Amino acid sequence: MPSTRCQSCGSTFQDSGRHSRHLGLKPACQKFYDTLASQRAQHIAVGDLVHPQLEGQQADEPSATHDIDPRVEDTVSGHLPGQGFNHQDDSAHIARELRRVIVEEVEDEEGGIASPAWVAETYATPVAEGLGNGLTHFEDLRAEQERHGLPAEAPFMDGEEWDLAKWLLGEATQTGIDSFLKLPITRNRTQPSFKNKDAFFKKIDALPVGPEWICDVITVKGDQMGPNGQPLTEELELWRRDPVECVRELLGNPAFKNYMAYAPVRMKRGGVRFYGEMNTAEWWWNTQGKLPAGACIAPLILASDKTNLTVLRGDQTAWPVYLTIGNIEKSVRRKPSAHAVLLLGYIPTSKLHCFSKKTRSDAIQRLFHTCMAMIMEPLIDAGTAGVEMMCADGLVRLVYPILAAYVADHPEQCLVTCCRENRCPRCIVPRKRRGDNRISRLRNHPQTVDILRKVGEGDSPPEFEKYGLRPTYEPFWANLPHADIFASITPDILHQLHKGVIKDHLLVWVEKIVGKSALDERFAAMSKAHGLRHFPRGISILSQWTGAEAKEIEKILLGILVGRVSSRVLKAIRALLDFVYYAQYEVHSDKTLSQMRQALNTFHRNKDALIELGIREHFNIPKLHSLIHYVDAIIQLGCLDGVNTENSERLHIDYAKKAYRASSRREYLSQMTTWLQRQEAVERRQAYLAWRAGLLEEELLADEQGHEARDSDGEDPVDGTQAHNNDEGRPDMIDSDETDGDRDDNEEREEDERDDDNDNDNDDVAVGVRSQPDGSTEDVKALRQLLNSNVARAYQLPLTPNARRASVETVVSSYGAVDFLVEVNEYLHDYHPALPLIAEHSTFQLYHSLHLLLPANIHVSNNKRICKLRATPAAPRKRDRKAVSARFDCGLFILDEESYQTHGGLTGLRPGQVRAIFRLPDWMNMPEPLLYVNWFRPFRTPDTISALPPTSHSTRIHRRNASVVSIRDLVRTCHLMPKFGSEDLGRTEWMEKDVLDEGSLTFLYNRYYDVHTFAALS
Repeated sequence: MPSTRCQSCGSTFQDSGRHSRHLGLKPACQKFYDTLASQRAQHIAVGDLVHPQLEGQQADEPSATHDIDPRVEDTVSGHLPGQGFNHQDDSAHIARELRRVIVEEVEDEEGGIASPAWVAETYATPVAEGLGNGLTHFEDLRAEQERHGLPAEAPFMDGEEWDLAKWLLGEATQTGIDSFLKLPITRNRTQPSFKNKDAFFKKIDALPVGPEWICDVITVKGDQMGPNGQPLTEELELWRRDPVECVRELLGNPAFKNYMAYAPVRMKRGGVRFYGEMNTAEWWWNTQGKLPAGACIAPLILASDKTNLTVLRGDQTAWPVYLTIGNIEKSVRRKPSAHAVLLLGYIPTSKLHCFSKKTRSDAIQRLFHTCMAMIMEPLIDAGTAGVEMMCADGLVRLVYPILAAYVADHPEQCLVTCCRENRCPRCIVPRKRRGDNRISRLRNHPQTVDILRKVGEGDSPPEFEKYGLRPTYEPFWANLPHADIFASITPDILHQLHKGVIKDHLLVWVEKIVGKSALDERFAAMSKAHGLRHFPRGISILSQWTGAEAKEIEKILLGILVGRVSSRVLKAIRALLDFVYYAQYEVHSDKTLSQMRQALNTFHRNKDALIELGIREHFNIPKLHSLIHYVDAIIQLGCLDGVNTENSERLHIDYAKKAYRASSRREYLSQMTTWLQRQEAVERRQAYLAWRAGLLEEELLADEQGHEARDSDGEDPVDGTQAHNNDEGRPDMIDSDETDGDRDDNEEREEDERDDDNDNDNDDVAVGVRSQPDGSTEDVKALRQLLNSNVARAYQLPLTPNARRASVETVVSSYGAVDFLVEVNEYLHDYHPALPLIAEHSTFQLYHSLHLLLPANIHVSNNKRICKLRATPAAPRKRDRKAVSARFDCGLFILDEESYQTHGGLTGLRPGQVRAIFRLPDWMNMPEPLLYVNWFRPFRTPDTISALPPTSHSTRIHRRNASVVSIRDLVRTCHLMPKFGSEDLGRTEWMEKDVLDEGSLTFLYNRYYDVHTFAALS
């Protein structure tokens, strides 16, 4: 790349971008080029100048100073220097420009040194060696069909009949299927090869299936006596599948070929260890050394959780057990549509009335372990000697399926580990010392088996009571090879953090300190932002909670409490919130794990402030104690997004609730397994057809973005889950989103949905792209195509504007862009001096939103890189549609590109509120979008307690400082929270208008707006 020399001072720069930043730092050089640009404008029609960064002037200065890039560039308009502008309306040319991608290269500048390369340390001895080549079940099926001359859709006639069959199975009841097939139009015109539901299901049942279902009848003898003087008995059904066959099904699925790992690896960069997938963690590495050379581990991830099948009536329940393997990438395992998690069995849910109330609880626990032992039995030989399995890459390997992780909530964790619920299921910490910030020794797997065996034989070892064990004499995990059940118990972000520490505890403590009404006032007065739930009547009115509500409260809780609680309390709360956000990282490093430990240590150093206030007497809380095991669990098993109960609870919808609704409600388990097997057969055949067409990966990733974008806790929004008592002694509300008891809050959601109705996410794009340093960019048509690219910033607007011919008066009155005409002309004067100024009668295309691609962050999924910014005026009530309040979101804009690229975080950025997103009139041939921004002052240094950078309105001659900037200057959306202070609000007008318009307030940058924002600043 040729160097650039400053004509003013003579300095030489590696490229013109550095030269442009130099001008922003040297006023004398800037003035020289300002004069030069004016002189050139008098002689030639200058091409479109790249809009540079906003100069870092004081916010109250009477005028703004801007960088001018003296280079004449063909960036948007397509005109060459010296050519005059054609002011005629060339609609075809503009249409092309609206779809054009503008690319700017940004080099990797960390002190001028390139980022260190990744170093992968592989295992010293051979791992996962192939024993030979083979055929996957897809290849087997294709060969068989070709031998018999059958179509790929067989036993169905063709693709159309296959589509009909899929629709009937997924959308119609059995009665509906029969009725549809008997319609004259179906028999006479459609003429499917099946004439009734029996023939239809015969074809469905002829499709290849995965692991078959087995039903075992278990007879339980109770301690209650019947009328005949004999103990009461109960017959129960255990429905299960062979776990070894389930592993075979997952390992050999061609859909996972590019998302499968077979060997452990240690990833480092710059000497720092990183943890992400399970094969990058320590458990796999350490377990590999226990096996013969060439062995391939299939790390088993089990999950179980009892769930309700009915709502408000009946008491039908199911107890599903799920299985997946750590070889498959976390992002795929999290997607229900990928079918990377298999239903392994249904544990009987009988209440065992044949036992007395005193012994019933222990009997239910022993029944669970008996059933799980029957399910797990095939793993004993397989995990000891290995099993040859065909893998997705076409190689046969000797596979050892070994239990690595067990995903469950706290009651289920205690059930699995045979300990009491007032104890830790992982370690031997004494019951009254759980509030200490001290790591106790993990429970010992062989020792615990021996203690329970002795108790079963009639002995009374003192460790039984000391370790808080329960009388389950033969736990299912006793003989599983290479397993450590206590180390396999994974942290539970949903129940331990979101619904536990935050909702059940922290929120209760805060309410006692601040007061219920005062807390509600602050929630109601909180500023709004896209993706942030607003609570217009506070949170005390919420009668039913899910993890989603807790997540939303986490985003704004610290800002609400700044100035209202003591510094030590605020430190403790901030530390807990930091810990919650770190726990959600999808890739960790030694550095971030150290920050995670530090956050927990900070909480424990300051927690006594809550005792001094009389809020707590102790911190012997199981869910709070569990936090001490998070870092070690990540080091051993990888990041926690792959072992979260949110994933298994989401599976309840498909594998339990939908299956139950498809049954007759009588003897429903057998009907549920039949329904599930048919669904799996159809999904398997659909994957096969996609594989035949070469579209298997596209089929797998079809809904990936939609799934990742949903920030859901995985709970069924219809049925909810079973209630438990929480650690504060209060009963949990039923987890359901069917209604939240807050009509205004629902109205707020409806308004957001109506805002979104105006946006077409599938429109063609006008994108400004800034690439990351390690590669080149390519033209794209939608932001989603850039998710996994090296592009650092890109922008998408709907092709169709929300207002095609908005007048200046409309922009001023409806959008609040008070100095719109003045600032547009100022922008043209500074950056496009060859263009004529805008007249007052001109009209503009206005957009009510834009989508922005955020810079990639290693700690957060790429699917979370897209955010939305709105600039939507208020809409009055119209017929049956309620009035919609205005939405003007805030963003961060480039103030100093060089500082931002070098230091990251908020360095070099400035906040502003976008009041209008617009394009200049078509005749100007300027399709690049512009933004009218009301500025806030550059962020000041945050206090050490909250660490929330403050800002306030920027004014100029006693007016709100505003300007027009290019969309290229927008880096990311942001949320600015009002600093309420120490007093109760008592100002209802804040709740009736946008609090961001309050000029007397200080605002705080919300680093908890989302995990991506938090990671960027941490």
